Amino acid sequence: MGAFVVVALALWCFTGVFGDEDIQANTLDCSQHLQATGNGLIICPRMYFPICGTDGNTYPNECELCRHNHEENKLVGKKDVGECAKMDCSEFRQAKGLMLCPKMAKPVCGTDDNTYVSKCDLCRQNLESNKNVAVKYGGQCIQILDYCKNFSPNDLMCPLNYMPHCGSDGKNYSNQCDFCIHALKSKGALLLQQFGSC
Repeated sequence: MGAFVVVALALWCFTGVFGDEDIQANTLDCSQHLQATGNGLIICPRMYFPICGTDGNTYPNECELCRHNHEENKLVGKKDVGECAKMDCSEFRQAKGLMLCPKMAKPVCGTDDNTYVSKCDLCRQNLESNKNVAVKYGGQCIQILDYCKNFSPNDLMCPLNYMPHCGSDGKNYSNQCDFCIHALKSKGALLLQQFGSC
């Protein structure tokens, strides 16, 4: 009887974490993990149910992703259930463990919010540092304060043009103005995940 209760409780707990609605919406509900421990830490179980974060990194479970956000003051969302797919760098030549990149600058913004000279350069750095940074979008990574310099967190109205911005919180913002107001209110917590819809 006792074993049945433990199994039933475990299934009930993980249904909330990995339920179909959660997967489809790519939502991340950290409220169940943010229990008071007296020292401000989040204690996570040592179970491996990998989550792919919107930063391109794989986290051992949803609780660990929540802990990362809590400790680093980030808003990394849940991109997929399961490990993140490796960046496909097969289009670039390698020789003796080194990636050979052309000397042509075509900047890309990585999921680590760093700008790389090109996709090949990003692949080269992944290979050298054993990381799995992916391309977030083409072009240089935007700096929120520069990108949003014409807006204020106190703005109340935005134009009606629809040019969606996907935020690091997994939400769609209708245009630059809408995104910037929320990003400035977040004081650095909300970043741009990609241009276009999430």
